Amino acid sequence: MTAIVDENPIDEIVATLEDVVRLLVDYPDDVAISVVGTTETSIFSIKVNPADLGKVIGKGGSIAESLRTLVISACGRLKLRAMLEILDSKKTEKVAG
Repeated sequence: MTAIVDENPIDEIVATLEDVVRLLVDYPDDVAISVVGTTETSIFSIKVNPADLGKVIGKGGSIAESLRTLVISACGRLKLRAMLEILDSKKTEKVAG
């Protein structure tokens, strides 16, 4: 797990999300998390190996929904809106959001 000391709260959320996603997939080195946002809304994008998409989305989207809940809850603490996208690392199109 990643140790966080005196970082931006968004960076802490990214590090935690990355740790969780890396534990779910077969190719943890292919996991990349990026954040784009304004002062009010942050969009978290998760890129994974195409072989790991099903593991990150889960049956019926259950894992994706849980990851989304984690991000939205953490950002809510900061009074920010958040969105979560799961992307195929080989493509730029959104898979789930």
